[in-house]
Amino acid sequence: MKRYLSIFLLFSFSCLAQESTEPTQVSYSVVAETPEAQVMIEKEIKKRFEQNTKLEISNDVYWSKLIILAAPTVESQINPKGWVFSIAHASNYPTVIVASNVLGNEDPKFQSHVKDVTPVLEYMLGEEGLFTYMNAAHLDELSEQKLNLLLDSVMENFTSRLR
Repeated sequence: MKRYLSIFLLFSFSCLAQESTEPTQVSYSVVAETPEAQVMIEKEIKKRFEQNTKLEISNDVYWSKLIILAAPTVESQINPKGWVFSIAHASNYPTVIVASNVLGNEDPKFQSHVKDVTPVLEYMLGEEGLFTYMNAAHLDELSEQKLNLLLDSVMENFTSRLR
């Protein structure tokens, strides 16, 4: 309970920081079919996050998460070297807003319901967030040049959708 309350308070303060110069807390996850692809994609996506001074990587408390899944095309007669990417965005923003409205309401009539809702909010704050966006992409090959073009587009899209 205390851990989730701490997370909630950090999110609340982060909300205020959104208006200031504080970087937005984000996270990312990469899952690739081969270890080589995993290392290559993680290295490139981490580099892009670190270059963006408006973002800060956090694995504990974050507003949004970028999820990338990558796999080679299977039994493709057209392009056996191709790779398929699934890209998703998850956001904790709606949960934080609901939690702040519920836990911040001091009306005595409302307080009796807070204890009923608190476990649900704690669970939701512990999850990766709500999916807010999903897309797919295909590369003819997993070369550094093609991957960089894709990840530049992915990062531009991700940062433009941040709350």
